Amino acid sequence: MKARRQPPRAASGFSLLEVIAALVILSIGASAAFSWLSQSVSTMSRLRTEEHLQMVRLEVLDYLRAINPSARPEGAVQMAGYEFSWTSRPLLDAVSALNEVRAPGAYEVSLHEVTAHVSLPSTIPATQFDMVLPVTGFRQVGEVAGGVAALLDKIGKGDRPVEPAAQK
Repeated sequence: MKARRQPPRAASGFSLLEVIAALVILSIGASAAFSWLSQSVSTMSRLRTEEHLQMVRLEVLDYLRAINPSARPEGAVQMAGYEFSWTSRPLLDAVSALNEVRAPGAYEVSLHEVTAHVSLPSTIPATQFDMVLPVTGFRQVGEVAGGVAALLDKIGKGDRPVEPAAQK
């Protein structure tokens, strides 16, 4: 009798071609993921720097709004992590401010252009920038007579102050 031939068994596992194809697909996916991750890290770093610069701009803006450019036309300040200096120049001549009854008051007011130069540490890409903004200045030119103090005295005594529109 003739011996019967056994059919060949199916090979178990992966062929070399299948492994190479899987590695190519995996490497394409991984390179896309790493590229996206790198871009995300770069974007986050840029946004962090922009946020820091915005906070510095807001702090400088708050400081400049609080100064009186008529009294301090120039100066310099060292803040936490940066420094800035400013100069101002009047845009309009000073005018007398009016009091409650529309008479010339004890102050003169003027509009100034304030220019600030901000310097940051060299670790931040934009290490220097300038800001220009209008700021109102004032100076006392006379005595504060009457005004709010007189109104408060009248109210304290029970008198009602006369409204400016009711006067003739």
